[in-house]
Amino acid sequence: MWDLTIITKWAETSYDAKDIRTLQWRALISTMIFGALRPAELERMRRETTIVKDHTILTQVRTKTSGGEVIRIIINKHPNPRIDAVEALQRWLDYTKTILKDEHVWFDIEESRPANLQRINEELTAILRENGIPETFTAYSIRHAVITHFARREGADWKAINAYARWEPGSRVAQEYYTV
Repeated sequence: MWDLTIITKWAETSYDAKDIRTLQWRALISTMIFGALRPAELERMRRETTIVKDHTILTQVRTKTSGGEVIRIIINKHPNPRIDAVEALQRWLDYTKTILKDEHVWFDIEESRPANLQRINEELTAILRENGIPETFTAYSIRHAVITHFARREGADWKAINAYARWEPGSRVAQEYYTV
């Protein structure tokens, strides 16, 4: 598994970027990282249910589970503003609210339309490639890198990891498939 700090270092260096693609990339990747979201959950984010307030992101998404329940995602402010998902998403939403008037949060900028799952995967993969992460890794590997990083940082507190990743208490998914 690749090291998550590769991407967080990229986010730090691209902090002052003004171009629309980098603004979206920073918001997309930081929201995925600090929300432990799957690409499909990113695609399901909507403006009306995504609120940035009091140094927190509150959003709701439909899960990939068979029941497809709606869950709340809470992302707190990171102490480093250069990699903070709250700040990145706020900047992105502020930029797009007057230009891209749509219920979606993420956009296919080249086509001027909401980004579907395929486009979100392409954007996330482009970030990986730009940062030298080998082609064997896909957009979904970001979640694997996040969970692996979290497991190492937290000393493998599996209860906390399961809560963070929104798995059932007692799940062994992280131990068996994610912490590579």
